[in-house]
Amino acid sequence: MIVCSFDAQIKIPTNSTENTRVSNWIVAKVSDFNEEGIKNILNNTKEFYEEVPSDNIKELNLSNYNDVTIALYQLFNDIDYKTTFIASCEIESNNDQLCGFDFLDISMNSKLYINSEKVLNSKGSRESSF
Repeated sequence: MIVCSFDAQIKIPTNSTENTRVSNWIVAKVSDFNEEGIKNILNNTKEFYEEVPSDNIKELNLSNYNDVTIALYQLFNDIDYKTTFIASCEIESNNDQLCGFDFLDISMNSKLYINSEKVLNSKGSRESSF
């Protein structure tokens, strides 16, 4: 596993549909996050990460590791029940294809957005196609 901290310009990690796992992510730890902030993240993802203090941003490159679970407390200090984590990546495809995404959350309030549309909400709906 490779974990990087940022002091330079932010780049959203890219994954390929040729790989079965989405292994490259950028993760931000945010305190006092509100629901109105979601629209800003969806519309201005890179700018959102540029406004987060660099010690609260980590890049994960798990491409050499299969079936690895990352505990967020290993990446960030001072986590409590009010802490929000935002994880982002881009997925590139060389052709049009139908893709699925297997997402597991355990005892967390989580939301998953794909192409700026909410496809999963742990407190409600789970879309089967997107």
